[in-house]
Amino acid sequence: METNENAFKFFEAELEHAKQQATTERRPAVTLTYAQSLDGFLALPNGPFELSGPESLVLTHTLRATHDCILVGVSTVIKDNPLLNVRLFSFPNQQLISQQFHHPRPVILDSKLRLPLDARILSRNPIVFTLANSVRSERRFALESKGAEILEIGEDFDFGGLNLESVLNILFSRFDCRSLMVEGGASVIRSFLAKRTFVNQLVVTISPIFLGNGIHIMELNQVEHESISLSD
Repeated sequence: METNENAFKFFEAELEHAKQQATTERRPAVTLTYAQSLDGFLALPNGPFELSGPESLVLTHTLRATHDCILVGVSTVIKDNPLLNVRLFSFPNQQLISQQFHHPRPVILDSKLRLPLDARILSRNPIVFTLANSVRSERRFALESKGAEILEIGEDFDFGGLNLESVLNILFSRFDCRSLMVEGGASVIRSFLAKRTFVNQLVVTISPIFLGNGIHIMELNQVEHESISLSD
């Protein structure tokens, strides 16, 4: 569809500018994207809620097609068992497909190596980051034999979890990743918002609904309306 092709060209242009900036810092340009309700909730307390409509899903897949890698947390893999490929994006121009279209390589943050051995994402040779010295050798071997590439890194002692700066630096230097799309889940989104200097583009889909309760974009008991400055 012409709309998809135009969207692809738009995001390519925006990403190219972001990649030029990020290259000086030796890390990929990061696009953080998620859907939320009007009151900032990502899901209901007992599970996901469909916040994205058909147009939003096409947008998501358009974004995927413009990035080298796509990152999620292991909880998202366990809950949704996604492939993280591009399916809802088509071009009438076959030359454009062959030259620019691709499926982004999956990246999984998995501090305790909980990635299921039957996860569909293993068929796409994901890069898996886990905490150093916390991996059982037999578990690592089993996942690697299924297609995962596992890297042990240090902890972020300020915010907890994996060190995002190490993740970005390794993706840039070892995997030649120049653009990274971050899709979720909630803890991953919060981590990147906390380290917002790592984020080059923020794409938020807001559903016209109030949920009132559930998983919020920010941990309400820890956040005191801290302002976030966005520049052109």
